[in-house]
Amino acid sequence: MFALKSLAERWPELTKEFDLERNAPLTPDKLRARSFKNVWWTSPLCGHSWRDSPHGRTLRTPRDCPFCDAGGGFVAREIAAEANLRNTALRGGPIVP
Repeated sequence: MFALKSLAERWPELTKEFDLERNAPLTPDKLRARSFKNVWWTSPLCGHSWRDSPHGRTLRTPRDCPFCDAGGGFVAREIAAEANLRNTALRGGPIVP
């Protein structure tokens, strides 16, 4: 049955963005694939963390990183990542390649 599958079983590619440290002791194999429980995700492109449910991440129009995808007005991830680096530099923070 689809609804009873874990996130790891149903969407293994999405588990790469599941923040194991912040969600501990919860793991993708213990979380239902269509759960409404808000958990932490980390974007592999920009490094931002945000909370959303597996349900929200797997809709027909999935919700991705809100910092990269600005709602209905799409911002290219490369541009968002570059802007993040510039903002970090302006705030005097470390820039990690």
